[in-house]
Amino acid sequence: DGTDFYINDYSWSAPSVPVLLQILSGTTNVSDLLPEGSVYGVDKNKTVEVTIAGGTAGSPHPFHLHGVS
Repeated sequence: DGTDFYINDYSWSAPSVPVLLQILSGTTNVSDLLPEGSVYGVDKNKTVEVTIAGGTAGSPHPFHLHGVS
């Protein structure tokens, strides 16, 4: 639909292979997942603040968070 999303100066586009399928196919290093700039490491017991500027309630957004230990 022509909508561009940027997260930390990276333009987001859907990966050619869904991330779950990449993992099921043997990708074990999160830095190898697509798209570039989509994986950030955070030290344990730290706080992450996410700010979503503009848009309207229910508008699309290209991210979600997962936590692993």
